[in-house]
Amino acid sequence: MSRAGFASTIALAWERLLDSVRMRAHYAEPKMMIMGGMGVFGTPLYYAVWTWWYPQPYESIGWRLAFSLVALPLLLVRWWPARLRRWIPLYWYLAIIVALPYFFAYMMLMNSLNTVWLMSHLAAVFIVLLIFDLKAALVSVFSGTALAVLAYLVTPHAPAFDLAQFQLMLPVWAFVLVSGGIFNVSRSIEHKARIESLTATAATIAHELRTPLAAIRLAAMGSLKHVDAIVDGYQKARAAGLEVVPVHRTAINSISSGSRIIQTEVNHAFVTIEMLLAAARPAQSHISEPLSAEAVVAEAVRRYPYASPDERAKVEIELEADFRFDGSAPLMLNVLFNLLKNSIHHTTRGGQGDIRIRIEAGSEIGRIIVRDSGPGIPAVMLPRIFDRFVTGAEKPETGLGIGLAFCRDAVQRMGGIITCRSEVGRYAEFTIAMPMLSSEVGHES
Repeated sequence: MSRAGFASTIALAWERLLDSVRMRAHYAEPKMMIMGGMGVFGTPLYYAVWTWWYPQPYESIGWRLAFSLVALPLLLVRWWPARLRRWIPLYWYLAIIVALPYFFAYMMLMNSLNTVWLMSHLAAVFIVLLIFDLKAALVSVFSGTALAVLAYLVTPHAPAFDLAQFQLMLPVWAFVLVSGGIFNVSRSIEHKARIESLTATAATIAHELRTPLAAIRLAAMGSLKHVDAIVDGYQKARAAGLEVVPVHRTAINSISSGSRIIQTEVNHAFVTIEMLLAAARPAQSHISEPLSAEAVVAEAVRRYPYASPDERAKVEIELEADFRFDGSAPLMLNVLFNLLKNSIHHTTRGGQGDIRIRIEAGSEIGRIIVRDSGPGIPAVMLPRIFDRFVTGAEKPETGLGIGLAFCRDAVQRMGGIITCRSEVGRYAEFTIAMPMLSSEVGHES
């Protein structure tokens, strides 16, 4: 793998880690103030415990006050300004690394691995396993502990510890990591079971709606097909002096426009049903194949059921460089349908704006960028727009909580990532980054 390829792989892995942290931080936000309070007040309190009540070999009020300051923004998380709230998940993750694995590992080493701090470090590791998913927790534990070891090694006159004691504790640490990991995975399985149950219900409803919607669409098509002939026959009857009930021209026009509206709305419903069914299907049912980004985007733009020619005119494709990637055409089409539906809704609501889909190829990563010049997404909502089942007052302004969650899952199934950036009043931009096929990478380089 080339240096650029390695960097791209690391970037994708880092983005997936941040995505996991954002999702967990959203659900943990109500508890952040509690954790912050524990850090702000509990850290100096335990200085008194380990200094006067149960004296330990090493203590530092300076270190403890520093970690209290790290916890203070979590205590005040409710009052973070809107422009900074997008950074809450990342700060939450880094603060936990510093306050738990790093602090407890450093204090354990400075206290020569005595029993009190060995148990404290084990408790810190288990808490991290409860807070994050397994991957994010392991990254937190190992990175925090490694930093603590580094700080211990550069600390002047650091006390030595018994290597035998350290080796004795390794099986205990292993047990905590494995058992905590199993518990963490069990929670993930439970959450996944809930999602599968809900998506299966959605799939059942979608299947049941298909038949009556198809009948309505056929009826609308039939009305459109024969309305001109009926109107022509009515006008000829009037011209021939036959006795017919007078019908105003606006009524005739409403029949024709009503049939077109019904057909358009049914087409929208079919697209929504297809998106629900795509989200409900297991990953194994989607066949991967080499795809052209340009071809997939063109197909999505062509097949999307626009409500009017004006909606279609808003969408433009900008091809900088086509690329090929390994993915599922139905999945990617439904991802683009979701993003188009989202962008069209908000540019229409704003009364103006356009939608540009740009296709570009890098050294090893290709990108499909969907950008609209609508009202944008508030910064406070950005960390949560890909969360599943966000409803009510917490629903992001993008309006497609379940759709954007599907987009994230679908793109990840195909080995890519989807991100969003926005500025209120100016734009919202979704970027799908996909690894390019190796043959094309060689051609590009």
